[in-house]
Amino acid sequence: VINPGINGLLVPVGNTDKLADAMRYMLLYPEEARRMGINASKIRDKRSPELIAQEWNHLILELTS
Repeated sequence: VINPGINGLLVPVGNTDKLADAMRYMLLYPEEARRMGINASKIRDKRSPELIAQEWNHLILELTS
């Protein structure tokens, strides 16, 4: 779901140095952070709980018809 540099940054689990680097990047480049945030909200809207429930409902109805 996350495309690094497009809608967020990925850091290895438990790697506090990489996490600090990612946080520093966001602070140093606020326009990049803003752009990634806007792109991330598009993913959130596409994957809302309501839409996922509708997709499951459609699949169940299709399989049971």
